[in-house]
Amino acid sequence: MAEGRFLAIVTGASTGIGYELARCCAQNGFDLVIAADEPKIMEASLELQKLGARVEAVEADLAALDGVDKLYAAAKRMNRPVDSLLANAGRGLGKAFLDQDFAEVTRVVDTNITGTLDLLQKVGRDMRARGAGRILITGSIAGVMPGPIRRPITARRRSSAHFRSHSLTSSRIPGLPSHVSCRAPLRPSSLNAPTCSTARSARQRKMTPPTLPDRASSDDARRRSGGHRLAQ
Repeated sequence: MAEGRFLAIVTGASTGIGYELARCCAQNGFDLVIAADEPKIMEASLELQKLGARVEAVEADLAALDGVDKLYAAAKRMNRPVDSLLANAGRGLGKAFLDQDFAEVTRVVDTNITGTLDLLQKVGRDMRARGAGRILITGSIAGVMPGPIRRPITARRRSSAHFRSHSLTSSRIPGLPSHVSCRAPLRPSSLNAPTCSTARSARQRKMTPPTLPDRASSDDARRRSGGHRLAQ
């Protein structure tokens, strides 16, 4: 089954956005290592296997470093390089910051930032050694707008964009694209995960993000402007 197929790690894949990301991968030639901190990840694994993918499901708490180690070890047991990492795991709290229990705030930070960075570093180093791979971090437009109520989750989304823009880019991994996918901030009760079909529908309505110019085209534009940086 693995012959001719890619391998992807998808975190937070038991339900919602993470599950749909894993499903899209399975439908497009990927075998999977999926993770979540709840037993539903095993049910998700059975459904994804029906799409023809080999699936390794890991029930692990990615707020703890040993949970990240457990996931990374499971990926290593596949005896194949990881082609794509989809870092989707995250949690939020519905109360105003001053009304939140600090132990819960710490868990949000440990899941959304510490655990995510640990996994990104482990898998990113392997990709750098190979000179190939792709990374997608689930973010939110909450990271680029005021967040007076949900401070911890807003800070995490902002850190995702900043980390991708600076830390991953500064690693200078040839041919390793990294992206932050920004969804609209929604109330937990109204979360409706995007599907492959709705993504296609959005593209048909020309709602896709603008294509960013590559370095060559940017340098060419700068020369035409007399060496001045063009306004973005």
